[in-house]
Amino acid sequence: IIDSKVSIINSNDNSNSNNNNNVIRLDTTNDITFWVNDKQYNVQNVDPTVTLNDWLRNQPGLTGTKKSCGEGGCGACAVILSYIDNSTSNYKQISINSCLRPLIAVNGCHILTVEGIGNSREGLHPIQEKLADYNGTQCGFCTPGFVVRMYNLLENNPNATQLDVEHTFDGNLCRCTGYRPILESMKTFASDAGTPKITNTHEDDCNNSNEKNKSCKKNNGGCGNCTNTKKNLSSSSNSKSNCNNIKDIEDIHCTATLKRTCETRRKIIDQQREALMIANSNNKQQQQQQQKQNKLLYSTCKSIINNDSVSTVTWVQAKDLNDLFSLLNQYSYVEPQDLKLVVGNTSRGVYKDERPQVFIDISQISQLAGWSIDNGSSVGLTTSGVLVGAITSLTELINILKTVIEQKPTYETAAFPVLIDHLEHIANYHVRNVGSLSGNLMMAHDNDNFPSDLCTIMMAMGAQIKIALSASQFGATSVENFLVTDMSNRVVAALFIPFTKSNEHVLTYKIALRSQNAHAIVNAGFRCAVDSLTNVIASQPTIVYGGVGSTTEVAQRATQTEQYLIGKSILDLNTLSMACSILEQEFNNPTTDPGRVEYRKSLVTSLFYKFYLSLLPSCPSELKSAATPYVRPLSSGIQSYSTDPTLYPVSMAVPKLEGKLQCTGEAQYIDDISATLDSLYAAPVLADIISGEIDSIDASLALAAPGVVDFVSAKDIPGINNVEANEVPPEWYEEVFASKNILYNGQAIGLIVADSYQHAQDAAKLVQVTYKNVKSGILSLEDAIAQKSFFPSLPGVTVHEPIVQGDVNKGFSQSDTVFEGQVSCGGQLYFHMEMQACIAIPEDNGGLTIYSGTQWASLIQRKMSSVLNIPQSKINILNKRVGGAYGSKITRSTQPTCQAAVAAKKLNRPVRLILDISTNIRMLGARDPFLANYKVGVTKATGKINAVSFSLYNDGGCLYDGTPGTMTQAMLTIDNTYNFANFYCEGFACRTNLPSNSYMRGPGWLPAIFFAEHVMAHTAYKCGLPTDQVQQINFYKENDVTPYGQPLPFFNIPQIWSQLKTDSDYNNRVQQIVNFNNSNRWRKRGIALTPMKYGVSWNYCLFHAMVTICTDGSVQVSHGGSEIGQGINTKVAQTAAYTLGVDLSNILICQMSTEKTPNSMATGGSVGSDLCSLATQKACQILNDRLKPIKALFPSANWKEIATKATLSGVDLQAVSWVNEYSKDVYTYNSYGASCIETEIDVLTGQTQIIRADVIQDCGTSMNPAIDLGQTEGGYVQGLGYWLSEQVIFNQDDGSMFTVGTWEYKPPSTLDIPIDFRVELLKNAPNPFGFLSSKGTGEPPMCMSCGSMFAVRNAIAAARANINLNDFFDLNGPATVEFIQQTCAVDPSQFYIKK
Repeated sequence: IIDSKVSIINSNDNSNSNNNNNVIRLDTTNDITFWVNDKQYNVQNVDPTVTLNDWLRNQPGLTGTKKSCGEGGCGACAVILSYIDNSTSNYKQISINSCLRPLIAVNGCHILTVEGIGNSREGLHPIQEKLADYNGTQCGFCTPGFVVRMYNLLENNPNATQLDVEHTFDGNLCRCTGYRPILESMKTFASDAGTPKITNTHEDDCNNSNEKNKSCKKNNGGCGNCTNTKKNLSSSSNSKSNCNNIKDIEDIHCTATLKRTCETRRKIIDQQREALMIANSNNKQQQQQQQKQNKLLYSTCKSIINNDSVSTVTWVQAKDLNDLFSLLNQYSYVEPQDLKLVVGNTSRGVYKDERPQVFIDISQISQLAGWSIDNGSSVGLTTSGVLVGAITSLTELINILKTVIEQKPTYETAAFPVLIDHLEHIANYHVRNVGSLSGNLMMAHDNDNFPSDLCTIMMAMGAQIKIALSASQFGATSVENFLVTDMSNRVVAALFIPFTKSNEHVLTYKIALRSQNAHAIVNAGFRCAVDSLTNVIASQPTIVYGGVGSTTEVAQRATQTEQYLIGKSILDLNTLSMACSILEQEFNNPTTDPGRVEYRKSLVTSLFYKFYLSLLPSCPSELKSAATPYVRPLSSGIQSYSTDPTLYPVSMAVPKLEGKLQCTGEAQYIDDISATLDSLYAAPVLADIISGEIDSIDASLALAAPGVVDFVSAKDIPGINNVEANEVPPEWYEEVFASKNILYNGQAIGLIVADSYQHAQDAAKLVQVTYKNVKSGILSLEDAIAQKSFFPSLPGVTVHEPIVQGDVNKGFSQSDTVFEGQVSCGGQLYFHMEMQACIAIPEDNGGLTIYSGTQWASLIQRKMSSVLNIPQSKINILNKRVGGAYGSKITRSTQPTCQAAVAAKKLNRPVRLILDISTNIRMLGARDPFLANYKVGVTKATGKINAVSFSLYNDGGCLYDGTPGTMTQAMLTIDNTYNFANFYCEGFACRTNLPSNSYMRGPGWLPAIFFAEHVMAHTAYKCGLPTDQVQQINFYKENDVTPYGQPLPFFNIPQIWSQLKTDSDYNNRVQQIVNFNNSNRWRKRGIALTPMKYGVSWNYCLFHAMVTICTDGSVQVSHGGSEIGQGINTKVAQTAAYTLGVDLSNILICQMSTEKTPNSMATGGSVGSDLCSLATQKACQILNDRLKPIKALFPSANWKEIATKATLSGVDLQAVSWVNEYSKDVYTYNSYGASCIETEIDVLTGQTQIIRADVIQDCGTSMNPAIDLGQTEGGYVQGLGYWLSEQVIFNQDDGSMFTVGTWEYKPPSTLDIPIDFRVELLKNAPNPFGFLSSKGTGEPPMCMSCGSMFAVRNAIAAARANINLNDFFDLNGPATVEFIQQTCAVDPSQFYIKK
């Protein structure tokens, strides 16, 4: 029986098919052959659940290919897949997410990893060289993915433009750098690069080039060549190659540093291609032989199905439609949700919990591939168009449409550029390269919560879907009918896209939390034919929306509105008004999941209005920006700084020492350490209730699962079940594993230990936990305040007492204007690229060697000693580098590390625990949300604030951790740069049933500075004065004292402020923005200035350093800090070279080890680099003193000779130093800065662009301007994410986090950074209280990013002024697209089409 919605087209369309669909092929093979970096591999008995990523990392040990999100959302796992396209016989090379690609699906393919592109042994590729030279790495975990993606772009398009480069990284995330140096390094390879757009300038006192390569000591009078110059930071890397007629990626930027020359590499690539063609040809012959023998590629394994049972997983490959329908018949007993047809398998990144029993690979079915210009007969139409095979990838579809545009008349393809633009905003390059049309369509068909862009735009186009009903019978249906068609034993065969008619207009829209690689909140497509003479809508238009249905997020047509518009004039305002009214009725009840209901309802009419304006023959000038899609221009950046040659190599802009290793993927992180044969792998078992008690735990199903070794829980802990960093009584312990009480959804209950990560993670879901006394709990800061749920003060663990200066009540009484307000900002996920990671290895002395990606090794050593009941001396914590942290690995790394240690101790085997992204987020908390109530008394005429009081609240989650300290920092920072004569601030740390929140970059400082600036904006509004005037009149003056007693002897904000306003052309731009806003009704701009005072304290920050001079003069340095991307190792090495007077190349930084540098404090607070450098300097000075007699005896000896003679003379060439600095003041010094930021918003949608950002950061005399610029830019962009797109959402029913991965949580991507990004490290500003006159830069710049909120506020205010809303409005963080549009109070009654 054929569904009435599917029209039968023919029954004889497949010349290669026969009608025997019941043939079941039993002969199979499960062996595959493929190539990796030119090496052939043959794998037998392939496990279909193993991913390419797992295999690459574990078998050949190619750990440059990282695993981060495991969802295809970050790009760290990217590799290049090369293959011969069966439909065209063309060689193809595409970047893919190896974390989504099953190993079994690479049969006959070639894989190129970052190590194969270039490495330290055979030579770096120019891409890798450039990226390192431009300081495009920090933590480096994401770097290989960027290299791979850029290589693939140039391989496929050697004439790529700079815009092509900027848009190519939509699938690659970086949490550290702020993207600017990555983009600028990559743009040097663009065909239109010319002179690099990036300008790096610095001023120094030396133009003697020889001095740059050696130490220039303070005590030797400098280099003797003093002048002021400006130099390009990357001048050695900016010259273009002379290669002409580029034919291959290796023609681009040939450099002498590449050991494997361009010519040689080209030959290797050609050989690789030839080998691949031959191999694929052989493979085709083998396949043909297999077909003769009736064999299919087939493999099975035991795995977890539906999270509650163990069953067989089968992978089988169909070679043609006969095979496919035979297999469908063979597996007809399988439930539809347990059988999956796959091409790219990218849906795994969206629906991560799906566990099909049967996978049928249809990627080799030629009948489902290819494309043609079709007269419509293939789908039962009389309209011509393009017929595209179902297994065509989205990238291939884009290229097909581009080809057709060149072949057909413009009017027929008028919609294709629109479709291309929308397709390029679906997922990301890595996903689009393999994600198929049929896969996307079927995801929408099978999942009501999948807002498919493809469905929406193809429904708008009137596309038809060709369906294979059998191997020889086909039907066709519209997209809307397809969505409700029973697809059991049916297969999408092709997609037919009709050409447009001469009078048809097509536009599509996608509104998402982020500009790229983000699913739609709402998408829409419009197609309408308008008579050019009468301006009447000639026929029924097509209006489609996704994300706004009452029961589904999948595309739906607005049929009532369509019918109303027939015959209506677009010049009649009533047409617009009535259409909007009908649309509101048609989509008046969007699904409440995932929220944003009012916003989505509003977007229905806003997007229709945009399209309507585009139809007008003459659109008023002030409306054109709404009618015309915004096109982001090419970004650019300027960096400026000064150096002190007397300190060289300190103060030099030296690229990170490990930058090149990070670019080749050779830099080793925790999970890159080779596993021993007896290694086990662990996965936590998490609670799934808000609050209650454990009643029972049954792990029997899990223990019976494949590969499972044991279940570890609280009963296995030999010591104290507590990892809380603070000294607290037992009732406040943070348990390694919950023993009884459940405090939040996501709390660790136990650990499954198995023979692989996948087995452990799957089995962890089989552990059955029952609960009792389950409660609803507190899930928001507001509820905690209402219920007075505050953490009690404990000895040594308490919020700072109220800070008081003057008499606020008196100040209020003396003010002519007094007002109150409230403002808040949410949490922020750490979103580090390397998840929490550790390896616990038992030693023969009863102790453990621990590899942990931590910022505080000594804390782990101390807490693990207590948990395991063994001496600290038997625990050695090692750490070479960390793939991102931002505070998350200060205290939060302690729990997973101790979990692994308990398992390793119990089983006496090495245990590896690498959290997946969901567990990482659910279990370990985030930044504290904050709320402030304030009261202000001000003199209205001047804007001078006479009195201010604050009540601050933060959400610490369920336990103390860093919450009291974070609140204290907020209280000490709330004054920012302002002198309040009468001041009061109190703080309350709130307790909720959420994961324990902790320190995150700028903890307390970030919200406090935002609150202070909010008060300035509110004050300016009340006084009717410009905000910058109110800010300036309230500034501290030099030598003022803060309310908490901190003197400000070098307060330089007035100078920075003046320079910033001049450099940014602030006053002129303010007027330009006024003019822009007056000329544009639906796009508005705003600009804001933000000053910053950031206190840096060395108190109680203890760090060791050990320096060893070897007999050959090489130097080893060990220090107690963690390299987390901030460049601590490079700065320490520069310090050692400077102090010892040797070349920087002599210095080796060893991995951190508590055996060498014990008892150090956490690396955080922007002090680690300074203090580890100080400790290193002291150790080097000890060695210098020991070497003085040797140098005196041998004045002409070189450094190597001195080291050798000293050793022979019995001189101890190892020195240890310890830093324990203390200041009587709260802070050792203050870091200052200011920023000017300009934003532009789309009033109708809430979308935001950062037009320009100027940042001045005072870092004293920078120890390394290249690193400090990177820290400034990276911190600032991370802050932009916090304020504009990163929203943490919890399910109010069960306390689970909604934003647990890359699908729902959106940090900034490459197109979210300022279009014009200008950063200066304040020149000639030495810090007398800092190490070598420097200041820390890791955290202060992030605090200036809140200026984006106030620029957005000013833009919103301009929009509200158009509708006479001139009140002061709350703007809480983050200002997402939803918040911005809703605050603009958009309503269809405001829509108009002419003045």
